Amino acid sequence: MRREPIAWTLLGVLPVLLVLAFAVGARHHHPAYDFHAMWQAGHAVAHGQNPYPAVASIPTGPKAQYDEFIYPAVVAVAMVPMGLLPFGVAAALFVLVLIAAVAATLRLLGVRDWRCYGVAFASIPVLESFRLGTLSPLLALGVAGAWVARDRRWTLPAIVAAVVLAKLFLWPLFVWLLATRRWGAAARSALLTAAVAALGWAVVGFDTLAPYPALLRKMTDAQLHNTAGFAGLVSSLGANPAAAHLSVVVLAVLGSAGILVAARRDPELGFGLTILVALLASPISWLNYYALLLVPVALTSRRLSGWWLLLLAFWAAPQPYSGGSTWHVVVPIAVATAATLGRYATGSLIRWSPLRGVAQPG
Repeated sequence: MRREPIAWTLLGVLPVLLVLAFAVGARHHHPAYDFHAMWQAGHAVAHGQNPYPAVASIPTGPKAQYDEFIYPAVVAVAMVPMGLLPFGVAAALFVLVLIAAVAATLRLLGVRDWRCYGVAFASIPVLESFRLGTLSPLLALGVAGAWVARDRRWTLPAIVAAVVLAKLFLWPLFVWLLATRRWGAAARSALLTAAVAALGWAVVGFDTLAPYPALLRKMTDAQLHNTAGFAGLVSSLGANPAAAHLSVVVLAVLGSAGILVAARRDPELGFGLTILVALLASPISWLNYYALLLVPVALTSRRLSGWWLLLLAFWAAPQPYSGGSTWHVVVPIAVATAATLGRYATGSLIRWSPLRGVAQPG
């Protein structure tokens, strides 16, 4: 079948050039800026040191740069192999893993149209993930895996535990498990999450656990003006930090209730809402987090369509940080809402058949 030159240029050549440009850090900060914090943490654990910064050391200025490790301890332990390598080598390997994770996510969800891959690699959240060296593409792969393995007895809990421990904002997956009456999977996920988290802190040192909540609060307050989630939207409209944090709590409660209702009526609607709540209700939500939208878009359409073109709308506000701008928060929220829920308003619902030969929920 003959490919049009324009299609090959826009969805083939251009995405490759963009990936190369972003992966080598052609914009803004040096390459793999976020990965550097994880690499440092792995290096510290490998040498018996504390990977966490002191709470008092977190800068609070509106233009302060942040390069601190605030993930759960198990992430620092997982980064030990990377921490043993020179940073440049480790960063290059990690970015290659992220690129492979994006392709694997689409492949896992049954996307075979090469143009969809072009759109995915041209999307700003995905490109920012490569530039910064964030976990978002791996999280997208994990979330996709949770959907595909949703009826597997131990694979599903293992995936849920892994992604929640990697990024705590994905806690709505537990709500989704309960909403879909996967009681056993929910219990096993909680058990694995607690056990692996405890193992991580046992390696790093339980003395680092007590100040961890305060570290998260300090970082959340310091970065509120830059976040691209609902808290950032409320803050950009003039609300004080307390009101912004309260709005997130309210959204989390209402969103959880929505997941409980929606998932019983339509599993795909509930799963899409789970992703949306995770993105919007996170106290800290960066533009690269929205790479998770690859999952609901792929579930909606496995061939190029208007739903895929939604991912290109992020170019209307491509800055990685909102900087308190309402526009730079509204764009990702609007795209996320349309990508996860828009298909239900239009009636263009793609239903997936349950996996065969797998265990039943329980």
